[in-house]
Amino acid sequence: MRSTRSLLVLSSVVSVALTLLGRDAHADAVMPPPDECPPGALPRTSHIGPYCQPSTCETGVDCPHLEPRLLPRKGFPLVCRERALCVTERIEPDGPPFREDDPGSVRRPIAVSSCDEATSCAAPARCETTKRCVPLELEKELESPASKGCGCGVVPAGEGAAAVVAGLVVSGWMVLRRRRAEG
Repeated sequence: MRSTRSLLVLSSVVSVALTLLGRDAHADAVMPPPDECPPGALPRTSHIGPYCQPSTCETGVDCPHLEPRLLPRKGFPLVCRERALCVTERIEPDGPPFREDDPGSVRRPIAVSSCDEATSCAAPARCETTKRCVPLELEKELESPASKGCGCGVVPAGEGAAAVVAGLVVSGWMVLRRRRAEG
């Protein structure tokens, strides 16, 4: 009985000692980059957390050199196009946390959203327009009808046909109901 009690006390002391010895251990782990970033920004991560880094380019040659694992959409080529983004800054330590020496700090630009003349950025972000790397697929989606030709569009055949049929059925039902009520 006495040896069981001694063993319990000894294991408790060892557990407390190991807990206290390990209190200064820190993991050097970072969160994954964000899943979505505005067009023209790249998903990144740091010790402070995930963020969207505004890309910049001079020509389309600059875009393929981006790290493939950090591209917003895998498998789509990037092109250099003028794009406006709401950009703010975050001040972070320049290096991993818990360093004994002072790592200094760095101002990290962060893309918050897309912007244009019609939309403004929430303070302290500002709308910055410059050439950025954007997915070619997205560039095609964002083309305006005017850039494709006349600036007008044609509704595809069959679109809205269900609503017209439903309207005719309801109208016919109302006419029949009124006739029965009158007759």
